[in-house]
Amino acid sequence: MKKIIPLFLACGLLVSLPFASKGEETNVANASSDLVSTYLVLTENGLYNGEVGQDYSELFLENTIKYEAEAGSELPGKDVVTNTVKGVTFNGWINYTGEGVPTGYVTVPNKDNTILYASWVHDGSSTPDIPGGGDDEENTMRVYFKAPDGFGDANIYYWSSGENPVEWPGVKMNLDSELNLWYYDYDTTRYPNVIFNNGTDQTKDLASPTDSNSDCYVWENGWYNEDTEEVPPVIDATQFDYYLVPNDWRTANAWFSAWVWGATEGTWVELTKIDSNLYGFNVPQGTTNLIFVRNNPSNTTLSWDDVWNQTADLALPTNGANCYTITGWEPTDGSWSTR
Repeated sequence: MKKIIPLFLACGLLVSLPFASKGEETNVANASSDLVSTYLVLTENGLYNGEVGQDYSELFLENTIKYEAEAGSELPGKDVVTNTVKGVTFNGWINYTGEGVPTGYVTVPNKDNTILYASWVHDGSSTPDIPGGGDDEENTMRVYFKAPDGFGDANIYYWSSGENPVEWPGVKMNLDSELNLWYYDYDTTRYPNVIFNNGTDQTKDLASPTDSNSDCYVWENGWYNEDTEEVPPVIDATQFDYYLVPNDWRTANAWFSAWVWGATEGTWVELTKIDSNLYGFNVPQGTTNLIFVRNNPSNTTLSWDDVWNQTADLALPTNGANCYTITGWEPTDGSWSTR
């Protein structure tokens, strides 16, 4: 008797096909004492935990194991083949030439360099919920991430209040080497929360984008449109001595500056956007006082012309506090803290 199981192939194709179980006749060669090499394609989120086999990055197929064993010996099973996606379990190996019905294998074929693909089921159901293959296509977006230099491979972890479809630290993203951006496709409506990370360093909890006008997150710099905007460079927040959290001041595309003075005459300092609600700046040596200013975006020069809002005269802290948070619209609505 043949079972109908869902398969998720490396190319992203989801199909249902007849698959021979272990005790039934399969298209395998006779056993041999010779070692043969079989390339086992784990597909996007598969993991291999066995002792035989190793990553084979030279092959054109990603996430592949070069498995060397005697022809006719048993292929790796679900005890060593797992998936990073919750509820997705391994269900056998298949060979697919692109024509006809894929053939199931339970033992090593007697042919060198055979390519076999892992097949998966989700909680035993016929409708797998696999990132990149099981989400609602209508709400699936390609989301980009710009990482800082030396970040390494980027992962994406996304979830909703009722679902955690991937285990932490999430799924490895794909690298667009031309754009130097990491990207991944998922249902951003179903999973409204997202974190980008490398397993150690991570962004804060972010809201998944639902509009392609803000589909690229730049590390500590906010969301941008990958298609129409020039994605800014990643900013090192540690280069600044002082910070501003503008909160409600951010409305209407306002930009921020500070008038600083002390041992020398007063001068303007423009604040640099680090994240959607964090700006950084440095001050000349000898500065003792400053005023934060909210500027009309129609005025792009550092001046008192067309200023929308400003704080009261503030003393630059000497107790280690370096971050001023705006808490309202009055000039005195704000306080210093240490970042």
